Amino acid sequence: MARTRPWRHGPGPVDFGERSPIAVLGRRFAAGEIDEDEYWRRLSVLDEQFGRHATKGGAL
Repeated sequence: MARTRPWRHGPGPVDFGERSPIAVLGRRFAAGEIDEDEYWRRLSVLDEQFGRHATKGGAL
């Protein structure tokens, strides 16, 4: 399964800019602080709350 580049999609309902939890996670992965598996696990949780699929209040 091809993975998308989550850092490239437009801002979600909550836009923290460069301080967003997803941006912080991306920087940690890029710096080698977490591995790819950990990145994708954490991203799936964050994307539900802060990403493009979130609704008002973070609930689905």
